[in-house]
Amino acid sequence: MDQHENLQKLQRSFAAIGLNSAYIDKQLRELVFEGKPGSVFEDWERPGLDYRFMGHLEKDAAGRLFLQHYDAGIVPHLRNVSPGNELVARAEQNALSIYQSFEAAVPAESAVRLLNLQVEQPALFTEDQAMTPITPKDVFRVLAGQEHQHIAYPNLNAMNEQNLNFLTTNLKYLGFDEKVTEQMSRKIAEQAPDFKINTQVQHFNNSMDYTLHFKKSDQSDMYFFNKFDARLTNGKPEEDKTQTFYIKNGHGFTAKEAFNQLEGRAVFKELRNKEGQPYTAWSKLELALEKDKNNNYPIRQFSNGWGYDLEKSVNRFPVKELNDPEQKAALLKSLQKGNQQQVTIEKDGKQEKFYLEAVPALRTLNIYDAQRREVKRDSLLKPELKVKKEKKEDQSEDQKQTRKKSRGKGI
Repeated sequence: MDQHENLQKLQRSFAAIGLNSAYIDKQLRELVFEGKPGSVFEDWERPGLDYRFMGHLEKDAAGRLFLQHYDAGIVPHLRNVSPGNELVARAEQNALSIYQSFEAAVPAESAVRLLNLQVEQPALFTEDQAMTPITPKDVFRVLAGQEHQHIAYPNLNAMNEQNLNFLTTNLKYLGFDEKVTEQMSRKIAEQAPDFKINTQVQHFNNSMDYTLHFKKSDQSDMYFFNKFDARLTNGKPEEDKTQTFYIKNGHGFTAKEAFNQLEGRAVFKELRNKEGQPYTAWSKLELALEKDKNNNYPIRQFSNGWGYDLEKSVNRFPVKELNDPEQKAALLKSLQKGNQQQVTIEKDGKQEKFYLEAVPALRTLNIYDAQRREVKRDSLLKPELKVKKEKKEDQSEDQKQTRKKSRGKGI
């Protein structure tokens, strides 16, 4: 894994818990390219209170940085606060002791809620407990209104904590928010044999409805998240599109990648075959074909042998972002995820905004203007490629005329 990949992985880790500001990115870049462990900071200002987060980065065996855990603290600030704000008054009184260490999978919003609870209950944790990273499971216990040393659901003690952390991390990686994680934790705590969680995400004029399926093992307390159903709607029921996406050992398409595929775009992904072996390919739903017996669209895949070179396709156009290595890497990664990615292209001497979309089936790109209207690719080629194409077309026309003359002489 190179530095750019390490940076992107760290950015995903921080974004998964809700810490994804430009300031965080700046600090991560500095640490990654210096190649040394360290800490990054983020401050949140809320009415009456400030929250500080400090993420601690360590190196793994391969020398890559990862988020080991983070600390969060609460500090009162009294600007623009109405008199008599009891929460602020308590925070001011206990400011020096309101902090807690959290495991890397705990959402920042959950940390804020737990810190607010500590304002009201200063003795909730001892100083030693505050210094020990708290797990997502324990955060759920406390926020559910239970004392730290006692659990409302007896069966939760028997549950494999690693299982809950694994599922929590998977949900964040797949793009599902904290509400989904909290619902899952609650259902697992209740020891439901199987359950579903519904959630919805808006995408401009479209809506994505997701139904996540969880099932408890017949042999243990372990739970599995093996699939989710996705439905794309635009207000016209007859145009709804649905597909079931399967998760294998935590690997699968994210919520956003599912949306992109239901919109007709292809996604490049590391997948798993039936034997669990990894392979990479572009995947595209054949939305124009009939669904199978499971009500799913056929999937067409384009492996490396297909010969689609995304970077080469993008390089045919004077894209400004290609001049910066980091922006170039981010652009290619976004296109691989199936996004319509905005770029800057020089046209007729002016810098204009366009959207690119990977089209592996044709080994090319689709290009759209700022209003999402499709643009002819040839009109945006690099000048030297335009000249080459025009010369090739002229030669082809000359050959065509020569063949016509030859046939005329033979009559």
